[in-house]
Amino acid sequence: MPSFAQNPRTLLKNSQPLKCGKLPAWSCKFDMSRKEVRTPLPRSSPNFVAMHHLEGPRYVNRQRSLINASVLAVLALTLAACDKPAPTSESATTATPAASSASATTASPQSSPRDVYEAASKGTGFTTGPVMAANTVYVFFDPTCPHCAQLWTNAKSLSTKLKIVWMPIGLLRSSSAPQGATILASPDPAAAMNENETSVLAHGGGITANQSVGGEVIKKVQANTDIFKQLGAESVPLIVYRNSKNGQFGKHDGAVTAEQLVEMVGL
Repeated sequence: MPSFAQNPRTLLKNSQPLKCGKLPAWSCKFDMSRKEVRTPLPRSSPNFVAMHHLEGPRYVNRQRSLINASVLAVLALTLAACDKPAPTSESATTATPAASSASATTASPQSSPRDVYEAASKGTGFTTGPVMAANTVYVFFDPTCPHCAQLWTNAKSLSTKLKIVWMPIGLLRSSSAPQGATILASPDPAAAMNENETSVLAHGGGITANQSVGGEVIKKVQANTDIFKQLGAESVPLIVYRNSKNGQFGKHDGAVTAEQLVEMVGL
C-alpha cells in the first residue's frame, strides 16, 4: 500500500497509469456501500492523489458491475417482447414436411392484406364469441407469451360480440408447441386457454402439457407456426382482421386493448 507521506509525483510515477480525467470529480455524495458522506479533498493534497490511486480502480470495477447489470436487464426486456428467437443454421436450412405443405397455401410477406387474411384462415384454432358471426378475427399466439395472455384477458369483454379464432404456434420455447397442442386438444379449449394465460400473467409456467396428445394435433400447431412464418411475422400475438365497416384487411402484432380491437375490426 502506498504511503500518504510520499511525494505525489513519486506516487503517480510508480503507479499504473490512471486517467483521473475519465472519472467524475470527487464531490459530497452519499456512499451507499459505506453509508457515509464523502467530502471533497484539495487536488493539491497528497491524500487526493493516493485516494485516486486506491479508489479509482474500485470505482471502475463498480461501474463495470453496474453496466453489466444494465445489459442483463435490457436483455431480459428484449426476451420478454415475445419475438421469435434467432434462427440457428440448422433451422434456417431445414424445411419440415409441414412447412412444405403450408407454403403452398400461405401468403408471402409481400402479399396483399386480403391474401394474408385468407392465409390465416387456413390455420387451426378454437373459437370464442358468436360462431355464426360474419366477421372473424384470427390470432396467432404462443402459450408462453405474456403479451398474448394480456390480449386474451382484454378480449374477454368482447366474447359476445366478436368472433376470434385463437391459433397456437410454437415459437418462443420448446414447451410452446406441446402446450399449444394441449389447449387445442382439450375438451374445453377456452377453459384450458384461460388456465394457461392466467398462469403466464402470474409469471407461472402455463398449463401442464398433456403427453398423451396425438401427433395429429402437434402437426396442426406446427402448420400454424409455418403459416405464421410465411406471413413474415416475427412477434406474437399476431392479429389478422377485416374491418366490417370499410372492408379493409389488415394485421397487427402486439397486444391491444378491447377498445383498440373494436376500432380495428369496425364493431
